[in-house]
Amino acid sequence: MSEFILGSYILVWPALTLLVLWVICRAVWKDIKAAKKEKRGLV
Repeated sequence: MSEFILGSYILVWPALTLLVLWVICRAVWKDIKAAKKEKRGLV
């Protein structure tokens, strides 16, 4: 049983990392599009 829990724990971290990366990239992409639309710099 502990091998199953440890295996699940190890396999969940890459999925969570991918989800967080996807959310960050999506937010940056929206900011870039909004900045281009308003003709201003991103920073």
